[in-house]
Amino acid sequence: MIINNERIHYYSKPSSIKIKLPWKTIDSKSNSYVYYDFEEDKDRNTVIRLTIGIQFLNKGEKIFSILVGGLEPWKKHSAGEMEG
Repeated sequence: MIINNERIHYYSKPSSIKIKLPWKTIDSKSNSYVYYDFEEDKDRNTVIRLTIGIQFLNKGEKIFSILVGGLEPWKKHSAGEMEG
C-alpha cells in the first residue's frame, strides 16, 4: 500500500525465519509488516521512520525469540534499511 507523501507499507504473509542457536537452527514462519512513514520537519526536510512488525504464529515462539535474542537481526536489518 502506498499513500503519497505519507506512508509505504509492505507485508509478507508468511515470512520464513531462522532462529540460530549455538546448538541448533530452528526454521519457522511469521507474518512481517514494514512501514515507512514520511513527515516534514520544521526546515521542510523529509524525516523517514521505519517500523517493522513481526507477528509470530504463537506466543511460545514469540517469547522464545525474545529470550534468545532473536529480535536482534530485525534491529540490524532496520538500521541497514535506514542507512540505504
